[in-house]
Amino acid sequence: MSGMPKVAHLFRYPIKSSKLQEVNSLDFDVYGPTGDRRWLITTNDHSDIITQRKYPKLSSLEVEIISRNSIRLRAPEKGDFTLQQSNENPLVKTHVWKNYFQAKDAGDEIAAWLSEFLGVSVRLVGLDPGFDRPVKNHPEDQVAFADGYPILIISKASLEDLNQKLDTPVSIKRFRPNIVIENCQAFEEDEWKRIRIGDITLKASGQCSRCIMTTVDPEKSAFDGPEPLKTLSGYRRVDKGVVFGQNYVHQTKSGKISIGDDVEILDRS
Repeated sequence: MSGMPKVAHLFRYPIKSSKLQEVNSLDFDVYGPTGDRRWLITTNDHSDIITQRKYPKLSSLEVEIISRNSIRLRAPEKGDFTLQQSNENPLVKTHVWKNYFQAKDAGDEIAAWLSEFLGVSVRLVGLDPGFDRPVKNHPEDQVAFADGYPILIISKASLEDLNQKLDTPVSIKRFRPNIVIENCQAFEEDEWKRIRIGDITLKASGQCSRCIMTTVDPEKSAFDGPEPLKTLSGYRRVDKGVVFGQNYVHQTKSGKISIGDDVEILDRS
């Protein structure tokens, strides 16, 4: 394979577990790609998160970013809801996988709208200016509401390798990456310890453990059988579980990555 690896696709997910947005470029700040998982749906008492793991319907929730504090939501049979976060809304304690932090509740109106859409009583929270959530094993780095790390990278070749083993191929959308790379070998991303793309230098943080969310068909917004998790478990299982894709933290805290950017391999593991 000749030439350098390149960026093929870029994605972000404004509300955790919402429908993906494909974009031409990603700007970065201290928390990762701007606009990526800066909002989080929780249970009514803020004690737990609401995701596609239990509510696959969330994959049909479209979110348009208007500004740092304003988004427009669109859901099937619900129409639109434009949210402007108020400075008067209270800070609440919540968590992602027992990693606790304070976030700002978004108010009763959006909570009622989302509760009606999902059929369960929920709240929406967003980042406040003092949001603080250090990345596990990277105390100098921050992450918003992603599961654990600010960036997930997967190569097209890795997906093609998997699809060759499946009876029915699946889309990269099942795996919810931020950056999709082309012009490299399957699972080569697992070997990249440090890379530079566009303005951003990234450091690998370990392979991404996969869960039941990979069995949600984003086109149907519903679970769709045991695949691809069943097949992945047959050849991508390690001590921490089934893995697909590589997590990264961004050592460069501001800048941009665009489709077509080269991926410069600075260090391999």
